[in-house]
Amino acid sequence: MSQYEMNMASSDLAKYWDHMLKATEAEILADTLVSDDPKTKRLFQEAQKAWRKFRDSEAAFQAETYRGGTMQPLIRSSTYASLTEQRVRELRDFLKPKG
Repeated sequence: MSQYEMNMASSDLAKYWDHMLKATEAEILADTLVSDDPKTKRLFQEAQKAWRKFRDSEAAFQAETYRGGTMQPLIRSSTYASLTEQRVRELRDFLKPKG
């Protein structure tokens, strides 16, 4: 697999996990524990906004060590995908029945 193909594959994976994150966020916002409580909804939205900023900054930081190289896009997308997958799994746990 060429570097270009690896870069494209990691970009596709990042897009996939971003799509999954948006779907999971929508599920949480529709969950009655969140949708019926304005404070909980606001806190979730604030947490997601802060988390997205962290994810984007972390991916940029990790990729920066490869600045100008052909691996820079791969590292950025791979970090982005990995962090997003982890967050989706964390949020999916929130949706599991409690008690």
